Amino acid sequence: MIKLLSENYFRKISISLARGNTKQLRAIARMLINGKKIYRWTGPSKTFAAAGDFFLPLENNHDPATLNNAIQLDKYDISLLELMSAPQGALLWDQSFIWGLIAYESMVSLGFNIHLITRQDIINGRLKEFDCLCVPGGWASQKSRSLGNEGKKIIRDFVRAGGTYLGFCGGAGFALNVPEGLGLLPVSRQNSKIRLPNFSGPVKANLVSDHSSLGLGLDNNPIFHVWWPSQFYFEDKNKINILATYGKPENDFYVADLNVADINTSEIPWKVWESRYGIKLSPDSLKGEPAIISSTFGKGTVIASYFHLETPGDRDGNLALFNLWHQISVSKTLIKTDSFTAKTHSQMPKTVLDNVQAGLDSMTQIINLGERAFLWSWRNDWLLKWKRKVRGLEFCSLYILIKGVEKRISHCVEFGCLKNSTCPGCQEIENLIIAASPVFDKFINFSYPLIMNYLFLCNFDEKNNSNNSVIEKNKNLEKKLFGRARSGGGLYFELIQQISDILVILLSSQNH
Repeated sequence: MIKLLSENYFRKISISLARGNTKQLRAIARMLINGKKIYRWTGPSKTFAAAGDFFLPLENNHDPATLNNAIQLDKYDISLLELMSAPQGALLWDQSFIWGLIAYESMVSLGFNIHLITRQDIINGRLKEFDCLCVPGGWASQKSRSLGNEGKKIIRDFVRAGGTYLGFCGGAGFALNVPEGLGLLPVSRQNSKIRLPNFSGPVKANLVSDHSSLGLGLDNNPIFHVWWPSQFYFEDKNKINILATYGKPENDFYVADLNVADINTSEIPWKVWESRYGIKLSPDSLKGEPAIISSTFGKGTVIASYFHLETPGDRDGNLALFNLWHQISVSKTLIKTDSFTAKTHSQMPKTVLDNVQAGLDSMTQIINLGERAFLWSWRNDWLLKWKRKVRGLEFCSLYILIKGVEKRISHCVEFGCLKNSTCPGCQEIENLIIAASPVFDKFINFSYPLIMNYLFLCNFDEKNNSNNSVIEKNKNLEKKLFGRARSGGGLYFELIQQISDILVILLSSQNH
């Protein structure tokens, strides 16, 4: 029940969200964390409110007559206000890589009380301090191996006891009832022969309003983003709430390396493209398929989203994430936590920054070479698009993570530590960078010939017998760089783990 003020007066908080601008949402989130009560309007549009508008109860020491934006609501209108929560969340860093970085940065930009947590933190019992565990994208199999049976059991127990699990893409897949999953949902993956195997970009969503306030403040068909998700297969639909389904793809939507809008206007039908590629390509089968689902597990809640609502600059997705986040049940005492024991220091040595910048320069040259070879190009500020059979995501992930390390170490070098703040020990980071250097050098050295092989093979008939030696060399280089498994291996996996270890220390020391 909402406790009525003596005069039932509220102040409407007006916001105007430009795409990518989350400052106003962040301000509201921080007000909640600081103890302010804020409500959302969940009723139909009226002269004084639209769905999703924010209302702040007028404090008893304020005279409504002196405020232009004071609104008096009757009991019925007040019943349509939903009190927002301010959960304390943990974001699982292990095996998330680029998806962990964008999720963390987006959640910080939205003002969430979010803290990085690792497998070791979970084993040590830190999950009990939080209301919600957010699991970003990445391979579910890697997350499973990292956590082990003990870590997975702790997560299941956390949700069963009343916690919330929020998973995006690979994090959604990790919640499923599959061999490497947590078994939090009576849902598995759609058979690979049936599902659309490789799609990405913006797509309209159909929101199912019966089960969630996900769409507050959004149009009927908001635009969300997907980045190569799987698809759900339901074992028992009666136990699942469908929150959103796939609608029509937008202009920058791709299947494999094909822009859907371009193919739809061409004279070559999808069946011909599918025959050429040897895989399913037409996005028509995607329409109406569930993309965000929820259910209960014990006393807890599980939300699995193949939409990447945390995509940077995505106004609709970020607002939907904001809506989901502030509906999470709060059961813990709000306390500021740090996932790592940090050490104070006066200033990061510039030699550390010099080494990182040299590595970033080398990685930039690799990215530029791939661009000149027309193997990939920038799709947005943080993601490449690449030709089929080219390992673009791996090169992109390394570049973005190294750039993230450089950004934060530059800040430490320029500003040092603020009084009473904490920062990771310089020596620890320097040691990690030194350990990663020989692996990085090998990766760079093997990357140059691999990219030139890609260029050669993309421009000649792959059935030509004279190409066999190049194909064989290409396989050997890919094996050294990326291992045999598509989920990651080789020098790449060793290197990105090391960079991830550096970045998590830096991120965990920064203040929100």
